[in-house]
Amino acid sequence: MARKRTAAAKVAYEAILEKILSFDVAPGATISDSQLAEELKMSRTPVREAMVRLTVEGLIEQGESSMFVKPMTATD
Repeated sequence: MARKRTAAAKVAYEAILEKILSFDVAPGATISDSQLAEELKMSRTPVREAMVRLTVEGLIEQGESSMFVKPMTATD
């Protein structure tokens, strides 16, 4: 069971990362785990796990009440 969840989180991570790097989700845009889960046709849990990983990697930031794509700089 944990292996399936890990695989789903990896799929979610790669899909969200692609959306960020291809600017499908603009820098500074708010992102929603429920909306992404619906788009990816999976539950919110692996999407949240992917978003945590992206936060640790500095691509997503946690605001007061939402998460958003961190604006990129020339050095990124």
